[in-house]
Amino acid sequence: MTTLQTLLITVGLWLARRGGWTPTEACALPHLPHDDQIALAKAIVRDIDARFPQMPGPAKAREALRALLNLRPEAATRDLNLLIELALH
Repeated sequence: MTTLQTLLITVGLWLARRGGWTPTEACALPHLPHDDQIALAKAIVRDIDARFPQMPGPAKAREALRALLNLRPEAATRDLNLLIELALH
């Protein structure tokens, strides 16, 4: 960042604080899934990869998401997608 940008950000934050804005605290809750959930996702990804070797990657991800949704219907789709991404790495 340039000096002018830094100065403008500093002045903007100062004005916001003068107007009553307070910065929010960082969330202390852990948002990463537990190891047992990642292990389940890894098992599902390995199973789908073994059963459908010719299927392209996005289709395998959809199958893994479908399987996880069947096992955990209360979970949000974005959380299950995160599990799949963590299982791939």
